[in-house]
This record gives sequence, C-alpha cells and structure tokens, in this order.
Amino acid sequence: MNSVLFASDHDAGGGNHSQIFRATTSDGERVRHYERSIADVRDYPDLESVYTAWRLRREAGDSTELDVFEIPPALLPTVMLIELSPSGDDAVIRLAGTYCCELYGGELRGKTVNDFFQQRDARDVLKALNACAQGGEPSLADRRYVCLEGDEWGYTRLLLPQPPKDGRLRVFKAMDRSSLYHLGAIR
Repeated sequence: MNSVLFASDHDAGGGNHSQIFRATTSDGERVRHYERSIADVRDYPDLESVYTAWRLRREAGDSTELDVFEIPPALLPTVMLIELSPSGDDAVIRLAGTYCCELYGGELRGKTVNDFFQQRDARDVLKALNACAQGGEPSLADRRYVCLEGDEWGYTRLLLPQPPKDGRLRVFKAMDRSSLYHLGAIR
C-alpha cells in the first residue's frame, strides 16, 4: 500500500482545499499534501513578501538566511525555524511563532516532528522538509493532517531553505493564517 500521500505524485485535481482534500491517491487514501507551483505564492501576499526577500538574496549571491525585519509583522506568529536531524528522519523546531504555539497548546521549541504528528503525517512533513533543505528550493503546499490528539487541520505553508548551522540543514516555514481550517476531532 502506498502511504506517501503527496498529491503532486498523484492526480489530485482542483486547486482549493475542498477539492484537493476530497481527492484520493491511486490506492484510495485521501490526499494530505498538495505541492503547488511556487508561482501561486502571489495568492498569499505575506508569504509572497518573504519569498521575494529570500529570492532576491539568493539571486544577489547573498546569504538566504532571513532577517526578522524581512518578515511581515502579520506573519511572525506563524513562522518556524526547523532543523533536520543528520539522518533526516526527524526535525527539531528551533523557533516557533506565538500563533503556532497557541494552536499546539504550548511551547513548540525543542519539539520534533515525530512529537506531534501521527506517523504517516510525520513522514510526509519530513519528506517535504528534506526535499526543500537538500534541493535548496522553496516549497508552497496545501497541507492537511491529523495531530496526535485526533484533530484534523489544514493550511497553506511556505518552506524556504536556510543556510546550514553547525552542519545541520535548516528550513524556514511560514503558514498563511487565512488558509487555516480546523475540523475538530475525527476519531
């Protein structure tokens, strides 16, 4: 059975959350991750602003490490800085905005992807983080997941590779708040 549920690997159809997440993969599972064209970032002004700052730094040959002043204030509560383990089988949150922590119900700094995602969702998140960090390319995606408590969430997020620190790959993540939805417990 195929458990990697990236819509870009399958025919997801549609372009919005309701269409995408009603779609199924070839083995009948619901789509949980829909990778979008980075050009679609224009639909999310705050994400576009951060992406543009990152892109301009890269094009100029400068460090792509984002400065807090390049992040729109409205986006700051939704950002995370994530560091991948050397093996790539987990990732640690090094910085998390207040909104992310509120949604989680506590401090996220120091938590790992495997600490708060169900196994299948953790695998999908780690696949995306590793692809971004190792490939050096940004990623815009619609995500749907079930947290360990059983609640279903969805949102659009942007990943931007950051320069390694102490030999570890890092990724900047920001979530578009207007795209967030919560379906509650689905047990």
